[in-house]
Amino acid sequence: MSDNNNQQNKFGNIHEIGNRSSFQPNRRNSDNQQFRQEQQISRNQNIPENGYKQVMNEQRYNPQYPNQIPKTQTAQSQFSNRQYSQKMVSQGQPFSQPHQIMPQLPQQDLLAQFEEMKKMIEDLKNDSLRKDEEIKTLFKNSGKTPPSTINAVTEEEDEYKIFAPIPQKSELQAELQDLLMLQAQHNGSDMHLKVGSAPMIRIEGELVPVGEEPLTATDVRRLLLPLLSKKQKTKLVQDGQLDFSFQKEQGRFRTNIYLQKGTLAAAMRLVKTEIPTLEELGIPESINKALSFTSGLFLLTGPTGSGKSTSMAAMVENLNQNAKYHIITLEDPIEYVFKDKESLISQREVGIDTVSYSEGMRAVLRQDPDVILLGELRDHETISQALKAAETGHLVISTLHSSNAIQTISRIIDMFQPSERMIICTSLAATLCGILSHKLIPSIDMERRILVPELMYVTPTIASLIRTSSYHEIYQYIQEGASDGMITFNQSFIEKLKEGVISEEAAMAYAEEPNELSLMIREQLG
Repeated sequence: MSDNNNQQNKFGNIHEIGNRSSFQPNRRNSDNQQFRQEQQISRNQNIPENGYKQVMNEQRYNPQYPNQIPKTQTAQSQFSNRQYSQKMVSQGQPFSQPHQIMPQLPQQDLLAQFEEMKKMIEDLKNDSLRKDEEIKTLFKNSGKTPPSTINAVTEEEDEYKIFAPIPQKSELQAELQDLLMLQAQHNGSDMHLKVGSAPMIRIEGELVPVGEEPLTATDVRRLLLPLLSKKQKTKLVQDGQLDFSFQKEQGRFRTNIYLQKGTLAAAMRLVKTEIPTLEELGIPESINKALSFTSGLFLLTGPTGSGKSTSMAAMVENLNQNAKYHIITLEDPIEYVFKDKESLISQREVGIDTVSYSEGMRAVLRQDPDVILLGELRDHETISQALKAAETGHLVISTLHSSNAIQTISRIIDMFQPSERMIICTSLAATLCGILSHKLIPSIDMERRILVPELMYVTPTIASLIRTSSYHEIYQYIQEGASDGMITFNQSFIEKLKEGVISEEAAMAYAEEPNELSLMIREQLG
């Protein structure tokens, strides 16, 4: 009996096994010794052998010591605490106290939870597939494209997607080539393709429908998709729009394809193959002063469709014919294609030859340019890089969407943070050499549009006004700057009225200072 008591004292009472404060395991015991000890405890407490596992499980976790669990869970443990500790360490997991093993749920409860979660996931999956089929069926019956399908371009695109296989036949009988020919024959500047409307061509500033039959989604896909490569399709889906250009016998077409209401739409601008001269465009002869600059920033401004790109191309072509320069263009996309004459011209397209305007501008200074043509000043980063290039002795020619010279300067400065504007004013005053602003006015016979320009050159006085942010006082110096080659919009209106190419009503409608123009008409034209 005393031996039994000694054994009991040695291993601890059965109710104390869950309490580590009264039971310290002997880690040198082997698994066989451990099994014999547990059998001895079972006999001492009159616990049947087959009931030992149940008693041990009931006493395994002591709420008073939630982190303290006995060394042995059952006589049939998969591995000892030492083996468990070695496994945890080998897996790179922290295990400072091997005996602190978190209690586990009974196996039956775990299996039940696993089966319940598995069934829940399966139900959610089936419900999602069912809803997708309902949406596809709904859009198929309505003839529309489900918006949820415009996510990616794959090799196998089904008929519900925006890039579905192009049908051989369509409701529209005309091919894209026929529409482009019609646009060129009528001297249309732009053509618009959109689901639900007939094709539209902009002729002399007004949209004219081609027929009365509205385009369907199938029509638009059939007309546009042959123009796109797989890479361009992917970019269109990612960005929602795509700028590119393509060449046809009628000329070059600068195109923007975009998504609207989950369907394709496009605007195509005709860029004629032949580059007009500055005289043909009606730009004042004083523009030659800008072409004589070897460094600085020269800007062409005006609303969309006012002829900025054409004027810029005419300036570059003039340099190409009369100067030995290396001219690098950064365009999105390339519009006019130049042929080397006296100058060497390298044309780079954003998205094909360079990632972006900013990346192209970073690289251009290492390409030995004399003149840099930058398609558009889009953000403060591009403006900063253009100013830097102008400061380092290059002539930079670019465009900006603004209506006149003063608004151009104001918009450039406003693109920067207030803390940066003083520095930008100083840099702009030192590098800006001129601004040519555009307005296109319907001719008196309504058969064409006439360019009415405003031209400002930066004199020392104007540079001082820019440096001190007093650029709102510049207008009077443009009025008085005829000797420096400057001209205001109203002065240009008077010239065109004297030539008889525009009407007084059109001039007053497009004038920014109508009261001043009205007074000038009475004084100079009676």
